[in-house]
Amino acid sequence: MKIICLKCGEPWDVDDVDEMFKSISPLIVVECPCCIGKLISDFDEEHIEKMQLASATASEYGDDLEGYNNYLSKEGLLDE
Repeated sequence: MKIICLKCGEPWDVDDVDEMFKSISPLIVVECPCCIGKLISDFDEEHIEKMQLASATASEYGDDLEGYNNYLSKEGLLDE
């Protein structure tokens, strides 16, 4: 199962998320090793909007990793 970093959009296998990641829930990673030191302003507006939508949606899924993974896949966010 995969989740994405809600800062840079990098997909990660949920089993790889460890102390190098900043997360606020099992589904919500807000910074990963790929984007440490980057500012949100380093990303374009379209990317920021996608990540905001993914963040809001993650909250709706609670602990349902499979459901959230299906959402990310359907939206093409695991392909970036």
